[in-house]
Amino acid sequence: MSEPSILPAPPSAPASETRFQRRSARFWLGLLVALTLTASILAAVWRDADQDLRSRWLEKAAIIQQALPPGIDTALTGTEADLENPAYLQLKNRLSRLRGDLPECRFIYLIGRTPDHTVFFYADSEPVGSKDESPAGSAYPEATPQMHAVFDHQRPGSDGPYDDSFGRWVSAFTPLPRTTPTASLIVLGLDVDARRWRIQVFQHLLP
Repeated sequence: MSEPSILPAPPSAPASETRFQRRSARFWLGLLVALTLTASILAAVWRDADQDLRSRWLEKAAIIQQALPPGIDTALTGTEADLENPAYLQLKNRLSRLRGDLPECRFIYLIGRTPDHTVFFYADSEPVGSKDESPAGSAYPEATPQMHAVFDHQRPGSDGPYDDSFGRWVSAFTPLPRTTPTASLIVLGLDVDARRWRIQVFQHLLP
């Protein structure tokens, strides 16, 4: 009976190679931790800049609100009947001029809401007949929960980025003061293209 053969033990790795592997593992682990920490810091900085910019746009909305003619909630009906109303045409001209002072803003508009929570337009800053115009009384079925929240709580708010049939937007909303307690609530809206918004946020955090 032959004796069992004894296989030679595999050669052990040199100590220098083991130390190199350990240093390499520590390096990649440290790099991963550093990248994760950096990403977290950048995300926090971006979030703060985004929120600060939203606050500034809400301030702009408040300033524009003060530049609008008084008594809109009693002068307009929010229906197609306003299309021949001189007060409506005057308001559209005012909104158009105000938008011209804010080139980074794409749309300025006034919206209302019916008792069944259908959001509709009172007027917007687009020229009459423009393909992007939302004439008086036209419904906006794509209203976001944040838009409805502004009506529900009657407080300013921002929204976005969100998509609708016109594009992708970040918006600021502020309710107009009512002429009488029973007057319809009208909300002013400002839309900024979401791509331009990202550029604005980046420029805002650069300093």
